[in-house]
Amino acid sequence: MKPRSLRGFALLGLAVAAVVVACSNEEEEKREAAEKAEAAAKDAFLSDYCEIVSDCCNKVLTLPKADPTCKQRISTLDPKMLDDAQARTDCLAQLRRVTALSDFCTELGNLELPACPDAHRKDLTGAKKPGDACAADAECAPSFEGVVACKGVCQVTKRGKDGDGPCVATMDGDVETRLEGEASGAEAFVCFLRDELVCDPTDKKCIKPIALRGACTDSAACERSAFCDDSKECATRKASGSSCKKDECQGECVDGFCKAPVSEGGSCGSNVVCAKGLACAAGKCSKPPEDARLAASCVEKK
Repeated sequence: MKPRSLRGFALLGLAVAAVVVACSNEEEEKREAAEKAEAAAKDAFLSDYCEIVSDCCNKVLTLPKADPTCKQRISTLDPKMLDDAQARTDCLAQLRRVTALSDFCTELGNLELPACPDAHRKDLTGAKKPGDACAADAECAPSFEGVVACKGVCQVTKRGKDGDGPCVATMDGDVETRLEGEASGAEAFVCFLRDELVCDPTDKKCIKPIALRGACTDSAACERSAFCDDSKECATRKASGSSCKKDECQGECVDGFCKAPVSEGGSCGSNVVCAKGLACAAGKCSKPPEDARLAASCVEKK
């Protein structure tokens, strides 16, 4: 081979190498630019979220509004949500739809904010979708439509609308009343009284509470002030001192007579016997725990 040909090949090799290096540098620059843009988008979300929620931290928990640890706390609380661009967009849209409500801060945990930071997602490290067989929660992928848990299959529990089922619980303020047993399948629903819905134990669907004199099969389907009587109609709950059977009283039926609703610290067997705003937990009527979503956003977990 002539020396000139060898020089030509060498020059061609150098040119190819230069192109490869240039392409590699361009790809690296694109990757770095994308990383910077993503980091900026996450920071912008955290700024917006913390600005909105810090106001509630101040009003409800009397914490300072200027909280320099908020961004890091939310990043740690739900990193999967923070990594999902659509979830970030959806969360802020959901928040902005409800910020004008008079009870926005006090009822934050009862508002429809499924895409917003939620500690339930942190331990969901798997890739299984709703309906896939599972043996543990960790096998399931997170959802931004509700809370995911393993119930033989990965199941997402969503906020119910009228007619949705199977439902598993009714939320009355901060008081949750669950049906016995678990729902099977990829989806389950919780019915919120603030949406004017209860979980009907018979059909296991979210329904409008049945009004007085309406046909019923279970007291839990009636409006709170009513029970399902022997004629299968919703009737007014009986006052203290009235003769009674189970579930007929404003409070508890004891030895055939109604007692007043049980106050905080009193013994109970179900939520219905407790005074309004109290839940039956460990056999005692007590105030429900503080809003877990707001508390997690406001206070560092010990």
